[in-house]
Amino acid sequence: MWLKIGIAVIAVIALLYFVRMYVVRRREREDELEMQQVITQAQVESDLSKSKELTPQEKEQLEHREAVEKFAKSKPEDVAQLIKAWLADE
Repeated sequence: MWLKIGIAVIAVIALLYFVRMYVVRRREREDELEMQQVITQAQVESDLSKSKELTPQEKEQLEHREAVEKFAKSKPEDVAQLIKAWLADE
């Protein structure tokens, strides 16, 4: 009898573990897709802004955006963690 209870408890714990891992992985995939969409949108906006004459303020904003894009491409895990932290604060 105790053996059956022990096996059932282990099975429930294993099931909870796998469900948690599934949820975590799904969130990571969603975050990655969202980040890719943001980067793509930023690239389109960047291309549009490059096609017209820029004011000094716009040039500075463009430089900042390009620096952020470069950082996001080089260290996507760090950027994902930063975004998760921001979302957690809200």
